[in-house]
Amino acid sequence: MTTQYKTLSLPVSSTYYNGRLDYGHQDLESDQLRRFFSGEDENIFGIAIVRLPVSRQMVYYRTVCLITALQCFLIAAATTAALYVGDAFDWIQKSKWVWWMPLVPLALITIFTGWQLWLNYRRLSTRFRTWTLVFFSLLFTVIVSALLSKFYYDIGYLSNLLTVTGLLGGALYTLQSKWLFSGVAPIVCIYATIFFAAPLFVTLFSLNSTSEILIPMFISSVICTYVVLEMYYMRQEMTEEDCILTNISFYIDFAYPMRCLHHVCELTEGVNIAGGFVDDDI
Repeated sequence: MTTQYKTLSLPVSSTYYNGRLDYGHQDLESDQLRRFFSGEDENIFGIAIVRLPVSRQMVYYRTVCLITALQCFLIAAATTAALYVGDAFDWIQKSKWVWWMPLVPLALITIFTGWQLWLNYRRLSTRFRTWTLVFFSLLFTVIVSALLSKFYYDIGYLSNLLTVTGLLGGALYTLQSKWLFSGVAPIVCIYATIFFAAPLFVTLFSLNSTSEILIPMFISSVICTYVVLEMYYMRQEMTEEDCILTNISFYIDFAYPMRCLHHVCELTEGVNIAGGFVDDDI
């Protein structure tokens, strides 16, 4: 029997309506709208809710960053393989319609797999969740690498590598426990990692000018920022074991942009821009 829930953050505050509202008249009751914060309501059906220590929270953030970074790295590796393995790249470039034929059923299978993993996550065992995510990631890698090879190889390839670099910077941030994973601090750390890694990629890929790296830097920064903001939102409902659910939620938001917009709007309520020390209240 569950004796307590161990969550990343305490429950989201909810607004309750007490009494009645007389429009056009002065409110007679001073407490018609009362907001109960997480400090006042720390149980679900009598089961206590306990916030994990910062060190355990950092493990969750680190795992999500590493899983997402690995997925981006697989896409970059598959794109590279399409260039040098046999005549795959030439076939993709020269073919106008035939190359779409295997991608259509793969895309349908990928959508179905991701949707089922997200929808039935709580009903699946940990092993089945893991293998389903692996299967989904491999299918998604094949599709995205084929599209990048066909249309946006240069920008897409560099954007993937810089995204991996930025997410690794976010993972490095979680190795410390002085600062919380909140506010702009993790995002600044990610931006700094991308910024300092950019000259290395300019040299590695022999780019003609530094300006050629600006668009991939922008794309990777947007992706990494989205990942961090999504974790800020998802941690309100997640435990430390829900890394896979958080990761698959990124793709659900991509398929359903209104969900992403809703999360951004929710984050504007009570957002802590400055972050804080571990002793501060979240």
